[in-house]
Formats: sequence, structure tokens, C-alpha cells
Amino acid sequence: MRPWRKLCPPAVRKSQQSALQTSSLFLVREAGPAAFIIEEESMREVTRVTLGDTHTCTCKQFKASKELCIHICWVLLKKLRLRTVDPLSFQVGLDQRELDNCLRGVHEWRPGVVGAGASIAETRGPGQPKPVRKRLVGDNDICPICLEEFSARRSPRSRAWGEAIGGTSRPVLVHDSTGVAPQASHGANVPSIREEGLRDRK
Repeated sequence: MRPWRKLCPPAVRKSQQSALQTSSLFLVREAGPAAFIIEEESMREVTRVTLGDTHTCTCKQFKASKELCIHICWVLLKKLRLRTVDPLSFQVGLDQRELDNCLRGVHEWRPGVVGAGASIAETRGPGQPKPVRKRLVGDNDICPICLEEFSARRSPRSRAWGEAIGGTSRPVLVHDSTGVAPQASHGANVPSIREEGLRDRK
């Protein structure tokens, strides 16, 4: 049985601080309820974080130290929205009940109520499915890729994706969906269907 930590080890505290300060990590895929694929902008490499009875990561830091790395801390603090003062944020792992509660907290945190100003097409032909209302993205929402709150972001939202992702996350999304690596952080090739929306930003 894993020991319960009463205090956060200095090495983990350092990883937590780095995770909160970094803007170069992006969540590119959820490989399961508790498995996350993270891409690091500067390295263009992906790591896999798996949460469970013992958290694991495929990065070199974790393999060498077997201690919570920046990637695990980033998922715990940014994705699961744990606070650094919460003991669950610096444990080597979580039991099934703790993990389930944390994952449920993530889903409860994301608002699912349709915004008052949401638009919907009122006319449709016979046999066509009922259109789905588009929920407005608010300042308290987070970018699903970089996990930053929109209110805290300095970069603009990307209108090409309905302002649902941050501007700095756009190249990561393009690369992941098309397989085309962006030439520069602001010069990613965007599918032509989105070009009109991007021109609106200028």
C-alpha cells in the first residue's frame, strides 16, 4: 500500500510551480479516462501521462526519478483542477475512489448550459436533424488544448474554431488533425475551409 504524503516534497513543489508557469504544454489527446497525451512545444515530442494507483509518465524525468514530473503535475493541476494545497495534488497516486471523484469534478467544472446568446438556425428542410445549439465560450472556460483559462490568456482566441481554442493552441490542433507540422508558431497551415475565419482576425 502506498504511503500517504502529509507534506509536498521539494522536488514535486518545483514541478508544480513549473507546471503552473509553463505555456508550452498542450493536451493533444485523451487516451482513456485517466490517460493523457501531452505535447511539448519546444521539443515537438509527446508524452503519455497515466493516472492511477501509481501515476506514470513516459518522460525522461519521471523514468529517472520515479517522482511526479512536470507533465503529471500539469495534468493534476490544469486538467483535474486540483490546487497545490490539496494533498491529492502531490501523492504518488490516487485510489479508484479518489480518481473517480477528481474526474467527476472535471466534468462538473465545465459548464454545459447553453448561453443566453446562443444562435440556432430556425429553418430546416424535412427529414433534416434538429440543429445543435452552440454554447458560447466564456472567460471562465478553458482551452481544451493548453488548459489555460481564456480570461488569463494574453493571446487571442482562434475564431476559426469558434473561439473555442486559444490562438497559441491552433498550430497544435492543425498538426494533430492534418499531420502537417506548423512552420512557425504563428504560421501554421490551416485547412482552407477555415481560412475565411482566420482572415476575420486581421
